Order: sequence, then structure tokens, then C-alpha cells
Amino acid sequence: MAIIEDVLEVCETTNDSDYPVVCMDEQQVQLLEETRVPMEATKQHARPVNCESERNGTASILVFAEPLAGYRWTTARLQRRKTDRALGVANLLDTRYVDCEWITLVMDNLNTLRNNVALIGSFRSTTHEEN
Repeated sequence: MAIIEDVLEVCETTNDSDYPVVCMDEQQVQLLEETRVPMEATKQHARPVNCESERNGTASILVFAEPLAGYRWTTARLQRRKTDRALGVANLLDTRYVDCEWITLVMDNLNTLRNNVALIGSFRSTTHEEN
């Protein structure tokens, strides 16, 4: 329970553009392919949805959100790898957050963390030099 309180405390901080709080999550999705030719819609009925489908692989959806600023960015990857998550964070650091002093990243990744806890970490932008 203490971990949840830590996350809530971090997420309730004031909105500061130099020190943003960014939340990251991912979800595996199943890709489906229709097995029958879809029927067309008519003036009386909407296009019927065929419930029969065939599995056509999986994908991983990464979501990055800065709730205090009202910002959200999503990306889809064909595979679910740690490097894909790292590339997503690096992309944000190199684009949206390039001028920030540092960001606080909150992520709940139950498959890669021990004890099923949330991870809170801070990352400095590579554009800022140490004094």
C-alpha cells in the first residue's frame, strides 16, 4: 500500500514544465483478421459485424501521459521488448522534454519488476550539463 501512496504523492505535485511527471504503461493486444467478406450497410441497418475472425498476431501499445499537462502520446510496436520501451522514453526525452531539467517517470510494469510494484524514476535530459 505504501507504494501506491508514493505514486499518488508524485502524481499530485504541481505542474512544472521544467520537472514534468510522465506516466508510462503498455498493453498487449491481439490482432484479428476477418474470415468472411463484410456485408455492406443499408439505409435500414448499419454494417453488420461478423463475430468470426482469425488470430493474426499480437502488438504492444505503449502509452505515455503527462496528466497534469493534459498530454498523451501512444505508439504501437509489433513486438514487446524492453528496448522498445527504452526507445519510447528516449524519443520523448529527445523531443517533447528536450528542454526539461529532468522528468519523473512513473510506470507499472508487472512483468519486469519484482514484487509487482510501480517504479518511479527521474531522468535528466542529455542536453543539460552537470555543474
